[in-house]
Amino acid sequence: IADAFQIQLQGIVANQGEVFFMCTQGGPLFRGQVWRYRPSPFEGTPREKETPATLSLFVEPRDSDLLDNGDNVALAPSGDLIVVEDSPSNNRAHGVTPEGGLYLIARNALNASELTGPTFSPDGSTFFVNVQHPGITLAITGPWDSRRATGG
Repeated sequence: IADAFQIQLQGIVANQGEVFFMCTQGGPLFRGQVWRYRPSPFEGTPREKETPATLSLFVEPRDSDLLDNGDNVALAPSGDLIVVEDSPSNNRAHGVTPEGGLYLIARNALNASELTGPTFSPDGSTFFVNVQHPGITLAITGPWDSRRATGG
């Protein structure tokens, strides 16, 4: 299927036994998707069929104002996913709660270049993200240990 639609898989992050990954142009509107993989407790063993792994669509925005072409992902100290966009128009950083709620963190007001390489400082106080062109890194301070989501 991926070849037929030229689906582009991007960022991946693991959190508490779950794996989240981005499909930048996935979905019927090609706005992107966030997928969640929950491995079997018996992953890779003959007992895996007893409790199989699950793959589920976690977030699929239908509105580009919520999220547009999520590309790379990081894990915030709060446990939220931080998704940065590779969109032809807006390029922002969004938080995604464990329940799938979305909230805006930052917007690239410099130009239309994508945001890349989201990550946190070792103490979790600073979020780093790159603006691909002109090749600069931004440091955004928190607090990052609490959630700010207002909706889904």
